[in-house]
Amino acid sequence: ICQTVVVKAIHPIRRLYPSAIIYHYIDDILIATAKETELQSVVAALTNAVQDAGLQVTPEKMQRSQPWTYLEWRITQQEISPQPLRLKANDTLTLNELQKLLGAINWLRPILDLTTEELHPLFELLKGNSDLTSSRSLTAEAKQALEPCSKVIKSKQGRRRDPELQICLAL
Repeated sequence: ICQTVVVKAIHPIRRLYPSAIIYHYIDDILIATAKETELQSVVAALTNAVQDAGLQVTPEKMQRSQPWTYLEWRITQQEISPQPLRLKANDTLTLNELQKLLGAINWLRPILDLTTEELHPLFELLKGNSDLTSSRSLTAEAKQALEPCSKVIKSKQGRRRDPELQICLAL
């Protein structure tokens, strides 16, 4: 329901600012414009539209300066790179933490170049108790599947941007 409400709320803003890029995913909205003044106008209009639809905008969650983070990516004026995977040292995760980890890996799969078979030991950990707080221990195979993910994430970057264009983002 929330997704539908947000889509309806931001639709008029997209029409009002056709040159602005507005990406909406779950509870994140990325806004990109060519000029800072336009960005400020879009952010203000979008914030009002979302609040008028009965949803809250958390000011602390808004990102107005670099580095920006969006869907497991870190964005600066110079580069776009995946955020590092963060694992607890004790090799035990809750089901919810495992789901978040696999979600991050899934978003990064285009650059990870890993097959489903290679990640299979991680997917196997999803089986069992469906309680989000239930514990999952990383098997040797799961650790082995995570190793290339961590290495690739540390080394990969996206550098497709025109340095003549300023990046104006808000999240």
